[in-house]
Parts: sequence; structure tokens; C-alpha cells
Amino acid sequence: MAKQVIPTITTTSAPTINENVAAGYPIGQKWFNTVTGVEYTQLTSGVWLYDTMGPVSMTYTQLLALKTASGLIPEQQYLMTDYQSVYEIPNTTIFDQYGDTISEPSLGTGTTEPIILTAITSNAFEPIVKSTIFPQDDIYYEITSDVNKVPGCTKGYIYRRIDNINNNDICNDFRNVKYRRWQLNVTNQHATGNVYYSKYSVIKKTSTNEIYIKISNVTGAFTNTSLWKRFDYPNLSYTAYTSQCLPEYLGGYYTSGYIPLQIQEDYGLGLYTGDIIIPVSNLYMDYYMFTTANTTQGVQSSYSNNVYNNTFISNKTLSNSVFFGGYIYNNTINGYILNNTIDMGFISNSIKTTFNNNLIGSNFESNDIVSCSSNLFLSYVRFNTLYMFNSNFICANFDKNKCGFNTSYNILGDSFSGNIIGDSFLMNQIGNNCVYNKIGDYAMSNIIHNNFTNNTILNSMGYNIISTSFQQNDIGNNFQCNNIGIGFMKNKVTSYFNPGQDPSTIYYFSVATYVYQPFNKELYTTENGLQKLRYYDDSSTLIIVDANS
Repeated sequence: MAKQVIPTITTTSAPTINENVAAGYPIGQKWFNTVTGVEYTQLTSGVWLYDTMGPVSMTYTQLLALKTASGLIPEQQYLMTDYQSVYEIPNTTIFDQYGDTISEPSLGTGTTEPIILTAITSNAFEPIVKSTIFPQDDIYYEITSDVNKVPGCTKGYIYRRIDNINNNDICNDFRNVKYRRWQLNVTNQHATGNVYYSKYSVIKKTSTNEIYIKISNVTGAFTNTSLWKRFDYPNLSYTAYTSQCLPEYLGGYYTSGYIPLQIQEDYGLGLYTGDIIIPVSNLYMDYYMFTTANTTQGVQSSYSNNVYNNTFISNKTLSNSVFFGGYIYNNTINGYILNNTIDMGFISNSIKTTFNNNLIGSNFESNDIVSCSSNLFLSYVRFNTLYMFNSNFICANFDKNKCGFNTSYNILGDSFSGNIIGDSFLMNQIGNNCVYNKIGDYAMSNIIHNNFTNNTILNSMGYNIISTSFQQNDIGNNFQCNNIGIGFMKNKVTSYFNPGQDPSTIYYFSVATYVYQPFNKELYTTENGLQKLRYYDDSSTLIIVDANS
């Protein structure tokens, strides 16, 4: 006797518990839903098993409509065939001089990447989806578009993506989202730099793409590193994260000009605010987060470039941060990440709270940072502990420093190394070779020249002008308003030696002789307010003279 064939029921709905043997549906009954493409088989009366051999293919629009109508089948997989990351490219809104919008932002669209979603209820999906192109990734995806989370999104959005092969856990769709970088366009140029340029001038060396930033009003050639600092990124490279001064900058509006740093100075003459402005053109390139080079040939870094073991957690999904050149590994960033441009060699850093608006040169390694914003770092920044480190111009070889709460608005020269800095280190300009100093809280508005080494300074050091080779001094509290010449060394200065706070109270050491001698001295203030210096001569006789004699 031939086996009876049970015809498949074809309908637009799914079976329920009411479709059972008593209702005329035999065990083994097939049921096909033409809307979802799912086939069911009745195992026991009213218990239906659906086919889980493969996902159901649907477009984004179809799948969102099915979810909205509570038509999803729990545990069923769905293949969204047309997913693309769609987003507004950050900083592409154009403003006029009043801060009003004159051009809407550009939209970015990633390549089509089919993703597999798994339903957990009739109207909800598992948060983790899988890619058919990168099956090694765990992708955190929200199907409902939210322009407050990802401006411009039209097909939902990816808010976290984990590459399980290279152990990169990133707070956005780093494989598809691109960020815009504008071309540096410095046109003011000179062959040597040895003519007058004001402080913070940005000049290109003639017949090269070398960019130099002036950090002094003194005239001198590019080769004088006390006066000029070479910018890490060459002219015509695509580096700037904005093509104009955004309204968040308080220094004014510019139709063009990339502003990596706003400088504040106060040397007892009132607060001065100035901007380092590196001009840019309207030419741009769009780059992935991990990109080979900031040129027209820049493409997404392959993992042969050593991009691994990174965890970036942020409440800002579109981080607008680009890492050029590879060798980015063993980093953890947890906080607000936005508007960073970083050269190759970003290794083993731990950054918390905020990390935004920084321009970083090569070899930024092994730093432990809480809050780092609006800084310009040149190359080789390593082994530092920084806490609220904002709006500083940091030159090459900044390493092994420990800075307290609020280090801001400083210009720190080459080889700033091995220093322990207290809280509120503000508006200081320090030359090259500042090493192995211990400086207390509230050191601010000091101009310090080269070779500032091996000094111990307590709190409230301010408004001092210190020449080259200030070395091996032991300074008490409130060391303020002193003008010191070359070679001030091996002096012990008691607290409140000169606690003045404006130019009218400056104590001049310009004609002094004893303070520059290589033996131990002590500077102090008498009960009548006289500044004195004492030391023992070779016959152990105590000698007391005026401190500036």
C-alpha cells in the first residue's frame, strides 16, 4: 500500500497551537508561510517545528516591516541582503563667519555587507549579528535607525564591532565607516626661517614640504630648535580633521585653517589667547579608522600592519579618529573619543574619560592617561602618566613624566623627560632638555629656557623668566616673579623668597654672580624683607651677601 502524501499548506501566516490534530492537521503536516519563507512541520498535536536549515533572505525594508508587525519567528535567522553603513561624515557641515550653517553635511555609504540576524521574540533581534563577508566578527547592530546615535543612518547602525581573529573591539563599524581629512596647505614659505616671524607663525621651508611652527618672537633659522619646531606631518598631506574653525573654538571663526591648538599665556601682563593655525585647502580624502597613509593612496590597513588587541569604548559612535600607517596594538580607550589624527606607532596606551581633538605624531607608546584633549603631540611620547592633559604643544621625546591634575596650555620643548609634576601646571613655556625635575602644585606662567634639570620645586612657582642651565636647585614655596640668568645652579631657596605676582615685583638676578657658582648656597628673606644669600667658603666661614650680588 502506497504511503499517503500529505499536501503542504501554503498561506500567509504561521501555524499556532490551535492548528492541531483535532482541527484536522495530521502529524507530519507541512505548512509554508509565503511572507517569511519559513516551512513548518507538525511534530505533535499543535507543536510545529520550523525549518532552521538556513536564514530567510529579506531586504532591510522588508525585515524592519516584519519586526514592526511582530511577525518575527523566535530563533529564526534572517539574512539582510542589502545592509550598508550610512552616516553623516563628521565635520563636513560648512559654517559662515557667524557660525550659521550654509552647507549640510556629506553622507557616507559603506559597501554592501549582508548580515545575519537572529530573532529572539516576534519583534526583537539578538544584539549580535554576523557578517557573510567577515564571519569572524561579532557585530552589535540596532535595526531601528537613530540619528541621535549615528547621524544620517538609514538602515540601522552598527555600534560595536569585534574582530575575533585580531582581537580588535571597536565602538563603530570600523571596516566601513570613513572619516574626512583635509589637505594641509601652508603657502607662506622661506628658505631658512632666519627673518622675523612672530610667535605661532606656521611656515613652509622653500622647495620642501617641511612645516615649521615658531615658538618664540626671537629671530633665528629653522635649524634652531629653541625657536622652531618641525611639524610631524608634511605639507599637502591629508591630516586636518576639519576644513574650518568650528563654533566650539572660542578664538574666532575662520573660512579656512586647521586649528590643532589654542594657546593661553599670562606672564603677569594679562591673559593672552592665540591660535596655532595650520592652513588647509578644500581638497580632502576619506579614510577608514585604520589607514595605511595620509595620501591619495591611503587604503584600509591590512593586519600585516600590526593592528591588533585594541579596545575602543565610546559613547560617540562616529569617533572621527584616524590612525595612519599601522603598528596600532595593545591599546584601551574608554570614554569620549572624537576628532583625533594619529600617526603610526600607537602602542600599549590606556586612555580614560575623554580623548578628543588631538593631533599625534609617531610613536605614542605606553602612556596611562585620564582625559586628553586638544593637544598637539610631536613624535616619541612614551611611558607617561597624565591626568587632565589639555591644550598643550608637546615636542619630541616627551617620556617618563608623571603629571598631576590639569596640565594645560603649555609649550614643552624636546626631551621633556623623567619629570614629576603636581596639579595645575598651566601656561608654561619650557625649552629643550627639561629632565628629572620635581615640581609641586600651581606652577604657572613661567618662561624657562633649555637645560632645566634635576631641580626640586615646591608649590606656587609662577611668573619667572629662567635662562639656560637652571640645575640642581632646591626651591621652596612661592618662588615667583624672578628674572634669572644662565647657570643658576646648586641653590637652596627658602619659601616666599619673592612672592610677588606681577612685573612690578620682579627680582632680577641679571647682575648677580654668586647664584651662578657651582657650589651650594642658600637664598632666604630676612625678617625685614631683604633677600640674602649665604654659603660657607673653603675655610668654613659663613659668608652672607645680597642675593643678587
